[in-house]
Amino acid sequence: MSAAENKAVFLSYASQDAEAVLKICDALRAVGLEVWFDQNELVGGDAWGAKIRRQIKECALFVPVISANTNARAEGYFRLEWKLAVDRSHLLADARSHRSRLGGFPL
Repeated sequence: MSAAENKAVFLSYASQDAEAVLKICDALRAVGLEVWFDQNELVGGDAWGAKIRRQIKECALFVPVISANTNARAEGYFRLEWKLAVDRSHLLADARSHRSRLGGFPL
């Protein structure tokens, strides 16, 4: 993300949905929104986990992409991302923490 990362949209998804989520990412970027989409940075380890946590803490909108793939997986890192976003929403003032009409968490 660029210096505008605190105004960014964070897309959370199952890896099987990367192609569809890339289309969402491209559409959001086409209208000038900053989007954090980790398709090119899928690496494990503590540094990657810390980066994900920081991005969730700093994003303006968290968008969980829910699909048959996410429903079928009993475990996945995306589930932790969703929990982190929900936990963050509990720390925000009520006016900021309500879900948007798009289904994301305006953070």
